[in-house]
Amino acid sequence: HHTIHHRMSASDSNMHHVVLDSGGIIKGQTQTYHKLGAKFWTITEVLAEIRDMKARERLDLLPVDLEIRTPSEKAMHAVSSFARQTGDFAALSLVDLKVMALSYDLEVQMNGQTFLRESPKVSVVKGHVV
Repeated sequence: HHTIHHRMSASDSNMHHVVLDSGGIIKGQTQTYHKLGAKFWTITEVLAEIRDMKARERLDLLPVDLEIRTPSEKAMHAVSSFARQTGDFAALSLVDLKVMALSYDLEVQMNGQTFLRESPKVSVVKGHVV
C-alpha cells in the first residue's frame, strides 16, 4: 500500500508536494486531496500513530499514493533550532519535528534555501515585538 521513495526525478520539480501528519490523514477531506497536490508524503512515525480500526481503514482508502521518507539530519537540526528560537520546541513532539523536517527537505530539493529562514522574523506592532 505504501511506497518508499528516496529520490525525486527532475519532473517532480513541477509538482505540488503535500506532507501529511496523522491528523491530515485521519481528519482530512480525502475528496480534496487531488486539489492540494500531486505527490503526498509522510514519515513512518505518522503511520505508527494511526492505530484505531476506523483510522486504519481511512488510511487504506486514501485516494492518493502516500510516499514515505525519512527526513535528513540537516533538516532536523534546522527545524529544531528554529523552534527553540520561537519558544515552540518544548511543545513539539519528535513526530511533529520530523514532519516539519520532511517539509524542509522537500522545499530544499524543489526550491533550494531561498525561501527558508534560519531565524524567526521579528515584527514590531504598536511598540511590541511579535
